[in-house]
Amino acid sequence: MDSRFGSPICSRLIALWLGGLMFAFQCWCNAQDAMVTWSPSASPGVIGYNVFYGLSGSTSTNEIWAGNTASITISNLVVGDTYFFAAAAVNSSGIQSPVSGTINYLVPVPTPSLSITNITGGMRVTNSMFTVMGNATDTVGVANVFYSLNGAPYVTASINGAQWNAILILAPGNNTLSAYAINNDGGISATDTVAFIYAPVAPLTVQTNGEG
Repeated sequence: MDSRFGSPICSRLIALWLGGLMFAFQCWCNAQDAMVTWSPSASPGVIGYNVFYGLSGSTSTNEIWAGNTASITISNLVVGDTYFFAAAAVNSSGIQSPVSGTINYLVPVPTPSLSITNITGGMRVTNSMFTVMGNATDTVGVANVFYSLNGAPYVTASINGAQWNAILILAPGNNTLSAYAINNDGGISATDTVAFIYAPVAPLTVQTNGEG
């Protein structure tokens, strides 16, 4: 078999090899960065690789020279957009192999975390007005925290740094509080829900007859 890089047989083998092994790249993708990996070509004279990427369906792509390595990290991807990635080998004569098959990657929207910190399930509260507190954090910043008491429409809580709070007017007996956070990219946290009890304190009146 002709082993020259530019031969149709050799180039076809490189393209298939790169294309098949690049499908593992999503294992290393995280938020706005993507580490694209591939297996080095076995063809002689290969000095490096070109990596191509762009928005899915776009006719124009970005091209990055990765050098003689088997991976490259591409940063500053836009959350919520879908990108495609491909690669090609280049030999010492500047000849490039056919571009590998593409892989699509949807950059995930980061999700915040939220917790209710001063109420636990089954907890008894003795005041009808209660201030609930919790934590809400995210790498891109928390925009809002919303809460609902006993199935009422969600309303906005107060945020101070990584902490949030809201004043609740409780109904006697069982109460259920739910809360969730939204970050600056529109990511939504899981909803934290806790059921607790408002047990009003009733005055005890004792009536005596005579000297008791």
